[in-house]
Amino acid sequence: MGGSVDSCPPPGWPVLPHDDAARRDAFLARLARMTPESRLAAARYRFKPWERRIWARHYPEEVPLVNGEAEWIALHLVDVE
Repeated sequence: MGGSVDSCPPPGWPVLPHDDAARRDAFLARLARMTPESRLAAARYRFKPWERRIWARHYPEEVPLVNGEAEWIALHLVDVE
């Protein structure tokens, strides 16, 4: 049997690219369409680790720091005051 209708994305949803370069480029295009505030909120609550790294590399001024370390990394450090 073929795939179910539930496995297809809803109409109008972008189909995610399959290779890493295409996925990165699609993500960068998505970042460019977002406001700084929405990028920060997404980085805190929705981004995958690889997405956070790309966001931090392309928008370093938006990355909140805690004791000089990126916020999401500092959350896992024992010596954060």
